[in-house]
Amino acid sequence: MIFVTFLFTLIGLIVRNIHLSRILFYDWDEAMYAQIAKEIIKNKSLFTTFNGQIWLDKPPLAHALVAFVFTTIGQSEFWARMIMVIISFLLLILTYQATKKIFLILKPKATKQEFIMGTLIPTLLLAASPIFIERSALINSDTLIAVAWIGYLLYSNTFWAKLFFLTLGVWSKSVMGFYPMLFDAGAWILQKKKITISKIKKFFLFISIPSLWYVAGIIKYGNAFIYHHFLSQVLKRITVPIELHFGDKFYYISFLWEKMGFMNILFIISYLLYFLYLIRVLVKDHRAFFTKKNLFVLTFMLAPFPFFAFLTIMKTKIYWYVIMFFPFMCISLVYLYTSLKNRLLQKILFIGIVVYFVFSFIQQTYLAKVNYSPPDRLKLAQCIANTQYDRVAFLVNEEERKVRNVLEAAHYDTTSSFYYGGSPAFVFYVKKKVDYFYSIDEFVKKSSAYSILVASKSDVDANMLVKSVFSKKHIICEYGDWLSIIQ
Repeated sequence: MIFVTFLFTLIGLIVRNIHLSRILFYDWDEAMYAQIAKEIIKNKSLFTTFNGQIWLDKPPLAHALVAFVFTTIGQSEFWARMIMVIISFLLLILTYQATKKIFLILKPKATKQEFIMGTLIPTLLLAASPIFIERSALINSDTLIAVAWIGYLLYSNTFWAKLFFLTLGVWSKSVMGFYPMLFDAGAWILQKKKITISKIKKFFLFISIPSLWYVAGIIKYGNAFIYHHFLSQVLKRITVPIELHFGDKFYYISFLWEKMGFMNILFIISYLLYFLYLIRVLVKDHRAFFTKKNLFVLTFMLAPFPFFAFLTIMKTKIYWYVIMFFPFMCISLVYLYTSLKNRLLQKILFIGIVVYFVFSFIQQTYLAKVNYSPPDRLKLAQCIANTQYDRVAFLVNEEERKVRNVLEAAHYDTTSSFYYGGSPAFVFYVKKKVDYFYSIDEFVKKSSAYSILVASKSDVDANMLVKSVFSKKHIICEYGDWLSIIQ
């Protein structure tokens, strides 16, 4: 049954990817990652660039994986997204393995039927969740960090496995990759372990090897690396809602409630039961509680909370961050299941999760309906890609110019906010160097240096300077509000 469940899930994820295969890379992150992958291949370097500009927002692992696909198979949306299907499936496997280990700690004498039901519940719930399904077929680094966190904590007694997953996390999502080390520190304190030379050496390796990207970046770019990556990207997300990613302190709770509905009640019950149990045993004999097995369960139960608290405090709110801690929430249901002493209640819980999985997963994968037409701007990009010229002057539209004004006035921008002209996908599909202009005067002044010009029809009609540049020129492509000329 377990093998069949995983096979059914894997096929479903692949089928969904097939449904999405004719959809161009989405703006923003997906297209951005794809373009950076192209430039990794072109530059033959893991020091990433976007549209020819140094790009230090994130470490290069996710982009390098896409670059590998592009090199071996070609620039295919389907195969690039298959990387995420594989990584997402690995996340399901690790979730199951963690659940199995916790189940055997909580209920070592369970029957085979109890074992199968109890260990499948978290995996089925995760697989059917909308956030997992979405991230499973979009190029992203957030699923990688979820894999890294669970892998690190699951193999907490295996040095090289921990180092691998820690490095995977840091090279995918920077400092967030170090998050599970907090629980190591907590375990050492609770167990009152002695600090030895061997442990110091291991700690040094855990810090230094994942940090090699930082070291290389500082050597190559100096203080510019520290400013672009740590100050502009990492710290600024905490202090301000960068690029208008607003949200109140209940942002993530509201998102979970909207997407998971009644299933949130199960999470709440599971955590309440566990915390009541924890209070009882700590009051009774806290010293006897802190064994390796109990700490393993405690770590997985507590794992979402510090990060959730951090996200709540952080000013930048982005809904897909949920995938990083959501697998741990699903794993918590193993405690709810093992707490049920009545076999009938166990079966009702299992059947309820199976029904949810069947309807939700099949609808989002096997029966997914995709109605898609490329955005006009990307149609224009594909049209221009067929021309012989290698540079494009692009006047961003009025909406993007206003966004820039707002971001700069409120200091919500980062060093890379205006690299993209409102559409990283345009750069990917136009297959040329694009110079974005946020100033009409500057665009008009420098337009004579370019063979291909792009602007919105609204700007051409509304501004006499732009109209004079575009008048009596050969229009090569025109879609919706966008047009391009050769001069």
